[in-house]
Amino acid sequence: FAPQNVVLRGRLLGDRFGTTVGVFIDIGQTPEDVTPPNSDGQHAVLLGASVVIPSGRKLRLTGGANAHLTFSRSVSSSPSVLIDDGDVFEVYLNGLYPLGAVTLGLRAQYVTITDITRTTDGAGEIFPDSDSYQLALIPSVTVHPRGTPIHATLQLGARSGAVQEYADYGIALVGKNVAATRLPIALRLRFEF
Repeated sequence: FAPQNVVLRGRLLGDRFGTTVGVFIDIGQTPEDVTPPNSDGQHAVLLGASVVIPSGRKLRLTGGANAHLTFSRSVSSSPSVLIDDGDVFEVYLNGLYPLGAVTLGLRAQYVTITDITRTTDGAGEIFPDSDSYQLALIPSVTVHPRGTPIHATLQLGARSGAVQEYADYGIALVGKNVAATRLPIALRLRFEF
């Protein structure tokens, strides 16, 4: 276990639309620190939007998109070398179906990461064909005991390593230049007031 990042975010939610703004402060071990790294060593800004899709009495459908705009990290001061492992863009459709204190969920998402760039003494270079993407499904079960602020979620989707620290990765259907995850598991506790 090693810490990866601290996330600070704010959300504005209406009846149909939502927006999210946040910042990822990277505190993990970078590729220059340890192998294998658990972080890309980059801070990022998060911008997101979501919309509730009318779908019936119990079923709740939401669609949305998130952009994780990363900042380059310095790997050398003489010569000045900056690496940017690419920005992360995510588009998703999420379905939730409540059954009392339990909610069943299924998320379909497409995540893409732009090409890696390196800047040496002001001259930029793009690594060709270093972009990546993944289309995945993430099933989940959430337990929310009535009258408590606790939400416990078990999902077949997790964040892992330097390449996959901004968005959850689930059961991979197709992808390129990213791990083909088959059964990632995460247990999350959330407190909501």
